[in-house]
Amino acid sequence: MDKIIFLLLCNVCIVIKTSVAKPDVDSLMQALNNPLGNREKTDLLISIANQFARSNFDKAVYYGNEALALATKLKYSKGESEALYALGYVHYYRSNYNVSMEILFRKLRLDDSLGNKNGMASTYNLIGNIYYYNKDYSKAREYYNKSLDLFKSLNNEEGQGNIYSCLANINEANKEFQEAEHFYLTGLSFHKKVNDITDIVMSYTNLGNLYFRDYGDTAALQYFKKALSYLPKITNASIHVFVYGNLGDYYLWHHELDSALFILNKGFTLAKVNSLPIYIGEISNSLSKLYAEKRNFEKAYQFQKIYEHYNDSIFNSTNSSKMALIDYEYNLQKKENLSTIDLLKQQRKAKTRLWIFITLFILAASITGFILLYNGSRLKQEKLLQANLNIERFRLEELLGFRDKEIMIITTNLFERNELIRMVIMKLNSLIPNLKRIEQSMTNEIIRDLKGKYHENVIAEFEYRFQNVHDKFYEYLSEDFPALTSNDLRLCAFLKMNLNTKDIASITHQTTNTVEVARTRLRKKLNIDHLDTDLALFLSKY
Repeated sequence: MDKIIFLLLCNVCIVIKTSVAKPDVDSLMQALNNPLGNREKTDLLISIANQFARSNFDKAVYYGNEALALATKLKYSKGESEALYALGYVHYYRSNYNVSMEILFRKLRLDDSLGNKNGMASTYNLIGNIYYYNKDYSKAREYYNKSLDLFKSLNNEEGQGNIYSCLANINEANKEFQEAEHFYLTGLSFHKKVNDITDIVMSYTNLGNLYFRDYGDTAALQYFKKALSYLPKITNASIHVFVYGNLGDYYLWHHELDSALFILNKGFTLAKVNSLPIYIGEISNSLSKLYAEKRNFEKAYQFQKIYEHYNDSIFNSTNSSKMALIDYEYNLQKKENLSTIDLLKQQRKAKTRLWIFITLFILAASITGFILLYNGSRLKQEKLLQANLNIERFRLEELLGFRDKEIMIITTNLFERNELIRMVIMKLNSLIPNLKRIEQSMTNEIIRDLKGKYHENVIAEFEYRFQNVHDKFYEYLSEDFPALTSNDLRLCAFLKMNLNTKDIASITHQTTNTVEVARTRLRKKLNIDHLDTDLALFLSKY
């Protein structure tokens, strides 16, 4: 099993452990019927969202959004921050990393403005986890270190222990094994100091992983046994699955197949019951390898299909780009905020000097000097306003450009995947007559699976995403040119996205000749007589 996945949450205690001592979810739901103040109700909704975080995604999101809406309406900053964290964590837990990042950076901006260092430290930790799971170790280390600095300044030993474990994960991923062992042990010492049972179990499991995966040392079993000894004290199913998955991999590595099968099946069942998609996928991968060793290829194939279902990476490049954009927007806005603060400070100083100067001029009866100062101040304000407008325009242009690229990446990926599936199906069909009956049956099953992954209407997907970004494009174009048909409008959309004739022909399953004819007719309808007028440039103004 991939070691990356079985790290769970480096900061799992921040959200989950605080809820252990709270009433169960039924009691919290009943409490909603009691007369409550608005802030009390907000806090209660947040508690309910946290309780549902691991068991019911839809309910967790619903109550988190309710809490956020109420806190925002009340201008209750603490409640708004905690509601955002709850929502960010829920989406993170379900591997919805893009949504989680957007929410968490919004929380960071809020906490930064409030000076909420503890909230920022926890959020940096969770953002680091997202980058880690996406294998961007440099960014992950950057955010972990930000979190560690804040936890140190707050003298938060529990938080420091969590971050040392996270940093150890990065060292191990980079094959810096001695550094990883040092950080795991440092984190473990903090966990023991604060009697953090959950993280003690995770540290022992990570050390077991390090010993058998990287050192090839059977002494790893001692660490796994220590982790198992603490499990009866933990109710969190994810921690149990975390230990079972890694212990099962140890037995698989050691070729103790029966022990591996028992432990991995235990983890797989628990992951299914508790709807833990990451663990379901990764344990399936281990079970596939195990059954392959047992030469039970039918079972190996079944579990490999489950693994592939949970690890479809077709949009990984889009996800990485999206997260990079969010990170860029947050840092840009933070720089803008700092610049604004500096400007405000300078303005305050300028105003103080201005009043002194005005007073002297009044005393000297110098109206001319007052007018000059007033004009100078107005000019500064106009320049500041223009600078802010330029920054905002640049940000919006960058965002629009990224979204256009995102549309093209998704559309191209869908089209290429369809083409690949179509070619593979054709080749498999050509092989069927020469196969034995049982092989024909298995091949037909694979063909059915491939057909299930075929996206029927790439054009509809393109139009849906295009209109989400350019929602008034068709409307404005139709107002100026009422004679345009739906096919004409679709061609305009393709041209606005700078698709060439060959690309449009491929996506629409037409010949390049047909597309060229359509372009010529479109020029006439748009009253573009000169061939040197670029269609894409003409459409860019809509």
